[in-house]
Amino acid sequence: ATLNETDTFNTLSEYHMMWRFVPFSILWQQPQVNNLPVSFAHQSLEVFIEEFAKKHHVDAKNATVAIDNGRVTATEAIPGSDVDKTSLKDRIISKKYDIYGFTTVDVPENNVAPNATADDLAAVREQAELAVAREIYISIAGRDEIFTPSREQLAGWLQLADIDGEIKLQLNPVAVASYVDEINQKVTRPAGETTVVVVDGQEAERHEASPGERIEAERFTEQVNDVIFTSGRYKYIRAELVRVAPKVKHVYSYTNSQAGLVAKLHELGRRYNVRISLKQLNGAGWQASYRGNESTPSASTYKLYIALRLFEDINTGHTAWNAPMLDTTVAGCFDRMILHSTNQCAETWINQFGRGHLNQFLQVRGISEATTFTSYDATRTSANDLLRVVEGVYNGQLASGHNREKLLDMMSRQIWRQGIPAGTQGWTSNKVGFLWDYVHDVGVVHHPRGTYIVAIMTKGANYGIIAQITRELEAFMYP
Repeated sequence: ATLNETDTFNTLSEYHMMWRFVPFSILWQQPQVNNLPVSFAHQSLEVFIEEFAKKHHVDAKNATVAIDNGRVTATEAIPGSDVDKTSLKDRIISKKYDIYGFTTVDVPENNVAPNATADDLAAVREQAELAVAREIYISIAGRDEIFTPSREQLAGWLQLADIDGEIKLQLNPVAVASYVDEINQKVTRPAGETTVVVVDGQEAERHEASPGERIEAERFTEQVNDVIFTSGRYKYIRAELVRVAPKVKHVYSYTNSQAGLVAKLHELGRRYNVRISLKQLNGAGWQASYRGNESTPSASTYKLYIALRLFEDINTGHTAWNAPMLDTTVAGCFDRMILHSTNQCAETWINQFGRGHLNQFLQVRGISEATTFTSYDATRTSANDLLRVVEGVYNGQLASGHNREKLLDMMSRQIWRQGIPAGTQGWTSNKVGFLWDYVHDVGVVHHPRGTYIVAIMTKGANYGIIAQITRELEAFMYP
């Protein structure tokens, strides 16, 4: 509200012309301002009224029917109220505001009728009273026991629900299922446990156990629903016992063989949700994989492919280890890329070589199309391709001489050692990768009893899982 000062001043200063001709009339001409002449900013006033009405709204309370300890009780509805916003605004604007004290504005209200009154719920209350008054007898097929739920238990099976604005009585399936559990404790015959012996991924033995039986809660609830809401005081339910299949326990064992390695990798892959590829470089020469050809975001393992392409430029004289690069040399960048797995140098080489060219370069050298630098999300590769590149470096087919020795030496000294190196009893030249929730490790492992290459690609796991997989593989290969 804004005070209209001009009107106030005019009222106080008014001295009518006719009184000016009457001697001493000024002595009794004493104008008064008893009410404040104000005007209101309508937008601000409407905001205030809206907030005031929201604050002083009183919800109507519906009548309710409650079922507790076998008794059905009802509460009366209570009407609510809403501020009549239009009338309140008119009253505030038209009110005379006393200059000497407080001015009271009575707030006009409208009653809000409840949605459900006691009369509306009379039928539901009567239905609930009839339901808890039932006498229900439950027999079990093939058994002598008879179960009779109490009035309190029947009441506990019921609940009120608001369905499309209408209060209805219905069964509480959770409460009924709880009662079924109580009966099952007395009549259930538990199922046994079938043992399946699996050797190298093939079932070798099966020891069958006897099935069990129990009351099935969903079917029992349907039977209760059929009898509890129909007329008649006495009700009979014949509960059915359903067959419960025995639990199955698999006992896995593996022969120390190529077939055993295949089965072991499949079991590890399923258990940890990983992709694995493994090859022994000496000894029995076993080789196996699980989801080995699956294209997966490579994380920093792609830097092994960059190393191969860099070696090509060094061998052809297009660059040299001591050539300047960024704030260091090619050799310095290579150290950062392999030892610490930093990205700046690797990304510079990707831009220099070209992503499409890198794909072609690798495919000519036997790397599959599962490895690509042109994917929509990130550079991708597979466990089998990672194994191929490490094997090609180790045996000299993809890298030779000083280049080969430098890369293997860097991989043996890289700082991320919590994966394969932490799980092996030997020493490792390996390369890790971690991006989003992908964690990978690939390397050549020099175990005291043999040399092998393993690539492990995980999603949602960690290096501790990779170390554990490595320990289990070595325990199998070198018992």
